[in-house]
Amino acid sequence: MIKNNQFKVEFREILFTRIKLKKSWVNELASILNCSTESIYKKIKPDHFFSLDEILTLSQHYNISLDQVLGKKDNQFQFKIPNLISPVSSISDFLLLLNSTFESINQNSHVKAIYSTRELPIFYYFLNKELASFKFYVFSKTIWSIGSFKNKPFSFELFDQSILSYFTQIWEKYSVIESTEYWNTNILDSTLQQISFYYESNELNAPDAHLILDGLESTLEKIQLMLISQSKSKLKTDNFKLFENKILHTSNHVLVKNDNFNALYLTFDSPNFLIIEDEEFIRYTENWFKIIHENSYVLGSGSGHHSKIYFDNLKNRIHSIRKTILL
Repeated sequence: MIKNNQFKVEFREILFTRIKLKKSWVNELASILNCSTESIYKKIKPDHFFSLDEILTLSQHYNISLDQVLGKKDNQFQFKIPNLISPVSSISDFLLLLNSTFESINQNSHVKAIYSTRELPIFYYFLNKELASFKFYVFSKTIWSIGSFKNKPFSFELFDQSILSYFTQIWEKYSVIESTEYWNTNILDSTLQQISFYYESNELNAPDAHLILDGLESTLEKIQLMLISQSKSKLKTDNFKLFENKILHTSNHVLVKNDNFNALYLTFDSPNFLIIEDEEFIRYTENWFKIIHENSYVLGSGSGHHSKIYFDNLKNRIHSIRKTILL
């Protein structure tokens, strides 16, 4: 059991790593706790310290896990599950969550993401509104069971301008983050199967199906151009590295690292996600990513022939599905 003074010391150490304005930390804490700076100088000392309510307020504001300070039983980790607290009842709900998550992440310095996936990362859907609209149609009918999509065939008219604008906003927020990504050759399988299923079920007409396939092909071409420049954004240089993982099976894991804290985002009932911030688990994940890296092949600038084979294979899969959809 952690002792009282030990808790105070460890909480204070973690707190100071999260404070953004190091030179004016007293003013920052006073503003959060709505008290005087003199009071903060007293509270920071172990013989006074913060009240329980103040500790909870600071923990919530700075995203500090008290389990990390209090100690936990071996092999037990705490996950945050946003969808459990606030279930998605509309596409806007999810996009707002995703947008606010990026706003929080991008407030930090030197943000890096390591991403392993067996499906095209959701952020790349946002490069094409037809592709993104179809994917969110599928999520709405299946994962979220949104009533307004029940028994409705796919139509681009289901998505108003506010939804489409979120697609652009979220892509722009992801595009400036430095990312190292590990994909496999099956990243399009889920989307292609969904297109085939809804077409065969008469819920997706042929012209729209071909527009979605066009969007998927266009997205791959945009990604290839990003690989040549090794950048996802005109605002950032050298912030995109892509590898093909031929051997190891992965699901969707995104490890986000920055100057203030680290977090792992795991898709569970995709596209919903879980969050874990435990440093021990983060270290375990970093070691796992090293194993993936050792068994992966670089794509993009300098990989030449190998990169072309990879993307040609993906495009051939699109063409195979396209042949089954008759205009």
